[in-house]
Amino acid sequence: MKNFVIFLLIIFPVYLNAQTILITDNFDSYNAGSYLGLESSLWTTWDNMPGTATDAFVSDEQAASGTNSVKLESPSGGGPSDILLPFASDYTQGAYELALKIYVDSGKGAYYNIQTSYKPGVEWAMEVYFAIAGTAVLNAGGTGAATFNYTHNTWIDLRVIADLDNDEGKFYVDDSLLHTWTWSSTAQGGKNVKSIGSLNIYASGGAAPPNAEAALYYVDDVVLTELLLMGLNDLETRYFKIYPNPVKDYLQVEIKNTGEFIQFRFLDLSGRVVSTFRPTGQNIFRINLSELPSGMYIMEATLGTNVSRKKILVK
Repeated sequence: MKNFVIFLLIIFPVYLNAQTILITDNFDSYNAGSYLGLESSLWTTWDNMPGTATDAFVSDEQAASGTNSVKLESPSGGGPSDILLPFASDYTQGAYELALKIYVDSGKGAYYNIQTSYKPGVEWAMEVYFAIAGTAVLNAGGTGAATFNYTHNTWIDLRVIADLDNDEGKFYVDDSLLHTWTWSSTAQGGKNVKSIGSLNIYASGGAAPPNAEAALYYVDDVVLTELLLMGLNDLETRYFKIYPNPVKDYLQVEIKNTGEFIQFRFLDLSGRVVSTFRPTGQNIFRINLSELPSGMYIMEATLGTNVSRKKILVK
């Protein structure tokens, strides 16, 4: 490892992210070929007319998990499919993560957005346009706030974190942080609406109507999660103990009173996963971090249904 000057840990706040899943849908409990709004009590349409042209079909043509997804298709110009996943209310406090997977067919585009309210049309919190050319544009805190390239005919992981208490939004593509913005400034910027209320998937590609490109895409594994921030003491008491921190070479881990262990992941501060570790049933074990460059990392531990994150300083 490189020599590293150790900063006082007091300047690095340490948190646990305990997660509560509010909504999860992989579409596998629905009948392929049926309207989503008629099959599901979770989904409706923008105009609240499920089972009509603004609805979308459950499909078994593509699936990120299981057998089904929801299919969005439109000619140039966009529409008419325009589906809505309203949340229980307009959330104005706390932190929330909305994750989904999207598959864009060859020669087509795609689009989705998050609304500030469960009532559609109040304000767009953020939106993403996927162009036929394989480029995507994120409007978040301003038009064209970020762009990225994507690959057709493959599943793409997309995550949005709305930290309403700190008025901060984050957008991740395949576990890499692409953009951070002031959440209340909304998609186009210049607004002041600090809430999150629904997911909207409008069949469109590349640009807003009437300039929308033809679209054909599938959405799967939609999950809305509430992130509950806790301090270091809660982490040590309720979930697990790790030491030493700062660490050189090996990190000692003791799991306490948790459910079934799944995995540990280590992320750099950009959100990129740099290492993954899965023990084989032990309650006390060591993780080898000797190959990581010196610096600050986020350790993400999944223990049963609990997910926690803690900052780790590697020296």
